[in-house]
Amino acid sequence: MTEYDVLIWNSPKSELEDPEDPEGMVNVSDEYIGLNESEAYKVYNNAEFYYKQLIKYESSEPDASGDIILEESK
Repeated sequence: MTEYDVLIWNSPKSELEDPEDPEGMVNVSDEYIGLNESEAYKVYNNAEFYYKQLIKYESSEPDASGDIILEESK
């Protein structure tokens, strides 16, 4: 089963846990997990962001790695 995650970074630098790595996972503002394709694209396309990623998972295994299929930064 294919699933999608959307990760959004949108915090000001002063609020980042790790300012040295602004696009690191610890600084994610919003995380949407286990979405179907249409839900994922809707979230991705409508997100307020300074950096965002759309990740596709071909496996539902907990340790499966996904492929970044879209990303954008401002």
